[in-house]
Amino acid sequence: MGFPDKALKVLRTALKKDIGNHRLFAQVFEICYHRFPADRKGAFAALELAARAEKLTPEQKLIFARKRVHFFQEHSDLER
Repeated sequence: MGFPDKALKVLRTALKKDIGNHRLFAQVFEICYHRFPADRKGAFAALELAARAEKLTPEQKLIFARKRVHFFQEHSDLER
């Protein structure tokens, strides 16, 4: 609703309480990605955290790994 910093703060608090909730990781990524200007560093960090989260299933981690590849392709960071 126009307050991405407040939304991210709430989502980070929620992630601390429910680290296995893949939807929270996805929302953090989306908020960072759709900010203006885009928060590439925050979006990348959200994808990295999700890919390394121990409580996510392998299928959920695979979805975030695919998002990470697409993100790199869009932003020319695939070499990384």
